[in-house]
Amino acid sequence: MHLNSFLVNNNLMELETIGNPFTWCNNQRGLTKIWAKLDRFFVNESWAESMVHYQVNRLSRSYSDHWPLLLDCSTQRSKYAKPFRFENHWIDYPQCRNNIENIWRTTNLSNPLHDLSHRIHNLQRDLIKKCRRTTNGIENQIRLTEQEIEKLEAKDCIRQLDVREWTKLKILNNKH
Repeated sequence: MHLNSFLVNNNLMELETIGNPFTWCNNQRGLTKIWAKLDRFFVNESWAESMVHYQVNRLSRSYSDHWPLLLDCSTQRSKYAKPFRFENHWIDYPQCRNNIENIWRTTNLSNPLHDLSHRIHNLQRDLIKKCRRTTNGIENQIRLTEQEIEKLEAKDCIRQLDVREWTKLKILNNKH
């Protein structure tokens, strides 16, 4: 009762979570399974109006009994391109690794700092053009796995999963 009066007295509202609303499960099967919404984000009207964008996402839980929440918000629209970030897994792909090696082998300029800057610029351009496409498949696979997990967990909220579904959920969680 104290929390409710605090929320009302301070004009706080709950931000809706995308997807399944539950953030905790006791990981039991059958009639002993318990689902609960333990975590929430509360904001006042002023905060909500000051944000151009906000969204609460429930992240995957893998081996935990708890789903963490992520609040993604911004006060202004980005006018700039997303900054370049080198993805460590790019070196695992032969095509990307070859591109990286070829760019670092080139030396045509007399000024070492200018040479370094030139290499980094070429590397960024090349990786974005050639390697980002290669890894989009991985990102799509991750997204599809997360969607399958979400579907099975949503079914599990409504009814007990059968053995085939339970096994598939365990395999997907291990894969994720």
